[in-house]
Amino acid sequence: MNTYKILKDNIETIYLGKADGSLLEIERKYFDFLPEVGEEVEVFGTDGNYIITRKLTTNSNNPNNTKTLKIWGWICTTTSLLFLPFIFGVIGIVLGYLIRSRGDKEQGTVIMICATGAMIFGMWLGIIVWGSI
Repeated sequence: MNTYKILKDNIETIYLGKADGSLLEIERKYFDFLPEVGEEVEVFGTDGNYIITRKLTTNSNNPNNTKTLKIWGWICTTTSLLFLPFIFGVIGIVLGYLIRSRGDKEQGTVIMICATGAMIFGMWLGIIVWGSI
């Protein structure tokens, strides 16, 4: 397995360590992403010719947690139409952002847009209903 951990980041050189204690020194030009200390990467190739990719990690808690956030995001979005639109709208936007940052960019963006629209419509509806009384 060619899995390494980034140990040190100099301006031109990145130091990678393997679990068996071996050390690999690679120039930054082989990274097509911004390497961060502590991040796990996969290294392919030999001396002078490397391909380096981020190691994909799966979190078993992430899908369930994201599902819960999606449910609460939609609940807050729909609630903001009729009840405290500013508060529930902002909560819906924040939950949409959290969903987006945890990997489901499409659903998170949709929730943020809908929460913003529902918040504006809810405030407008409140002004019309309560303004006429």
